[in-house]
Order: sequence, then C-alpha cells, then structure tokens
Amino acid sequence: MNQKIKSFIYLDEYKMYSISSQIFEGLTEHITNSSSKINEEMEKQKAEKGSGRMFADIISKETSTVEKKVLYDNAYKLFEKKLFEENRVLSIDSINFNEEIEKIEEYNFIKVTGKMLFNDIETIKDILEKFNEIGESFAYLNGLERKQALEALIPKLNTQDQQKAKNDLKKISNIKQYAKDKNFYREPKFLESLKCMLDFGYKNQFELRITLPESQKEKVFSANLNRNHLREEESLLIKKYSRFPEKDFVIFGIITQHQKEKKDIEKKEKTYKSMKEALVDAIFEFSKMEELFIGKLDNEIIIDPIAVYQEI
Repeated sequence: MNQKIKSFIYLDEYKMYSISSQIFEGLTEHITNSSSKINEEMEKQKAEKGSGRMFADIISKETSTVEKKVLYDNAYKLFEKKLFEENRVLSIDSINFNEEIEKIEEYNFIKVTGKMLFNDIETIKDILEKFNEIGESFAYLNGLERKQALEALIPKLNTQDQQKAKNDLKKISNIKQYAKDKNFYREPKFLESLKCMLDFGYKNQFELRITLPESQKEKVFSANLNRNHLREEESLLIKKYSRFPEKDFVIFGIITQHQKEKKDIEKKEKTYKSMKEALVDAIFEFSKMEELFIGKLDNEIIIDPIAVYQEI
C-alpha cells in the first residue's frame, strides 16, 4: 500500500525540532544527514548537463525557500513516524472516536482527523467594521435594476398606479432603510460593541476546529495557529478550501486542556499588606472576565498545534 502524502498548510518547525532534539535519540542526527544528502544531490544535479542542470539552476534561485520546505517536510515525516513507533500518539477520527477518546488521559500527543472549520477572528473583525458600508453597497446594487425599471415605468402609469410605484421607488432610493429591510444593516453601536469584545477576548486569533462525532457525545478539538507558520496566507487558504473544507484535515499537536470541569479557585476576603497583593487580587478578578472569552467549553479539547495537513 502506498504511503499517504502530506499536503501541509501549517508546520511549526521550531516546536518540531525542539521536541525531537529532547526526546528522540538519533533523530536530529538523521535529519541533519538528510539535509546534507539533499545538498549533495543538488550539487550533483548542477554538475550534470542537459535538463537536469537547468532544473538545478531554477531551484538554486530560490534555494533558501525550497531547501527549507523540503527539509522540514521530510523531518516532520520522521518526527511523526517516531512518535507513533513509540506509541506516544492518540489517533482519533470519526470511525474510532468512541473507543479511543476514553484513552485521552494516557497520551500527550494527538492526531485528529475530520471536517475542519477555519475561524479567523481578524477577518470577522474586518467584516464587522465594514458591515454597514458593505450592506448599503449590496442593497444599492441589489435594488438598482428595480429602481431603473420603476423610473422608466412611472410616466406610463395612471395616477393611482403612479403613486404606488413612486412609493416603491422612494423606499428603494432610501439605501439605509432598504439595507435594514434586507438585513444588510445593523445598529453601529451593536457592531462597535461586538468588535470591542472580539478585540478584548480573541485579539487576532486564527483558530481551527474539528468536531467529532456528529452526536450528543461530540467533542470539539480546537487549535490556535501561529500565523507565522502558515504555508500560505489565511485569505488564500479560505478561498482554496472554503471556511468549511469539504475534505478531511489532520491536526497534530500536544493536548493542553481536556478536563470536563475546571475547579474554581476559592477566593477569600482579606486586607492587603502591600500594593503587590492588591494587584495580584485585581488580576484574579480580571481573569474571571477573561474566562468568558477564552475559557474552555465543557466538551472542548484544546491542542497546541505542531502541524495541520491533508493526507492525499
């Protein structure tokens, strides 16, 4: 059976190398040797005549990008393989979910495969900021043809029908009201408040979610990505795959939170002996508000992502 090819959209190279250098004896050396082999092959290709030499010349122009990606992808293949050989990874999908989810306490690494959701807070904030402007533009374009048709029709109508047509024309010409009627407009204060809450609670997070399985026992597997480790820009990824991709994706990473319930820290009334104590207490109160935004859901498992890819 042919080994599946990984098409990466995200790879945290630093985290991968950091873990491999600490845990897996010989793996770092293997990766280094692989890197040397790649360089040797390229040098050999350059020395040969014909199309091979032309190919090497093309690659050399972008050598820093090409070599790094080749090396990282190969290193990740070795990294994941070694983790599975050591039985360190909990692998979950829609088929084995019910059996495997019970073992989550036994593992630190997890591979989740399923239908994914892209949740880009930065894009949502942009939409909120321009929602009414976009809505009014859409309402204008949506009503333009009808408006032009009414303007041409009114002179041909009798008095009674003219009045009705004029009322319709007046309604379409009031772009803001027309946008409201079509649900393309929201109160500015509402949009401003919503954007403020997103700014406070989520900053510019780029989150991925996989929900397994589609039942009452479902679990939400979520991972916040570092945009610097994306292989392509967020907008391009969403255009390629849509916000709800049709095919399965894999999130591979470290399980950071999975407990069903979070224990509340008991807070006792007290007098402060120093400003430092008062500040710590103020931070405690702030953290309770912060939990409303970033707190884990009861059925949520949070992953620190190392890689996100499709298996093809």
